[in-house]
Amino acid sequence: MSESINAFLRYSFLALLLCNPVANAQQQGKDEYSQYQHTPKGCVNGENIKLYKDKSVAECIELCDITANCVGFEYGVSYGGGGSYKPRDCQPQSSSNTANCNGAHHNLDFYKKKTHYQHTPKGCVNGENIKLYKDKSVAECIDLCDITANCVGFEYGVSYGGGGSYKPRDCQPQSSSNTANCNGAYHNLDFYTKSAQKRCRTERLLLEIDVTTGNNGNENTVSVRRKGKDGWARKALHHKDFEDNVMKKLTHCLHPDKCYKIVIKDKGGDGMSDGDGSYVIKVDGDVIKDSEFVTGKKEEMLFNC
Repeated sequence: MSESINAFLRYSFLALLLCNPVANAQQQGKDEYSQYQHTPKGCVNGENIKLYKDKSVAECIELCDITANCVGFEYGVSYGGGGSYKPRDCQPQSSSNTANCNGAHHNLDFYKKKTHYQHTPKGCVNGENIKLYKDKSVAECIDLCDITANCVGFEYGVSYGGGGSYKPRDCQPQSSSNTANCNGAYHNLDFYTKSAQKRCRTERLLLEIDVTTGNNGNENTVSVRRKGKDGWARKALHHKDFEDNVMKKLTHCLHPDKCYKIVIKDKGGDGMSDGDGSYVIKVDGDVIKDSEFVTGKKEEMLFNC
């Protein structure tokens, strides 16, 4: 009897949530907030982009998401401090370094946009070094990149036995993520590229296609089409003219009840084998295909069909 009661209560709550637009809006807000790390009484010195008045946290998130170079935002809270910021002030920031900034005084919290890093083994960047740090873990190097202005990724020392001078656990933030014509195996380096986390609405699925091009990236094309009443006419995603020897992440939000065709093409007809090209397709973080595309003009797969 107790199990029946518990089941009834669960389904009753679910029905209430689905029928209650306020509850749905609150849940959506929580999903949005989960993409930002909240630091009470946090703020950033001297990296203001623009001040907006009378905004909710959700509205400030939307402003940061569409603002170039925004990595987080200060948000006004009534702490009773002597600073000039007011409750509901929203100020996107170009840095997330909260060191030596007193949010309690300024009446501010800080929301940092969460990032993740795409790992490229034996990858490196030519001539865009910001600063070299010794004896750092990958996690520590991520933190350093996150608080460093203009950092879009970092080189990390790995023992490949190459003739270069970098040592294991070297950490070097970079102002470019172009790994073309840089031999990480020789320099004993991997590369980690920063990218903002892609968000989908709660009922959608996140598609990620990680394309690592070879020596002829301009020959490659990626397309995703959604099946409709008239066949595959609906184009969901299309990308061409890749650079050579780089990793490119493509993302799209999928309808869970729609059928999709994912197509990787090579105009030269020899796949992506010239220069160690490959691609990985993931849906909500799960790998559904991992291919080196060794020959041919096209590889394709269907999802949710």
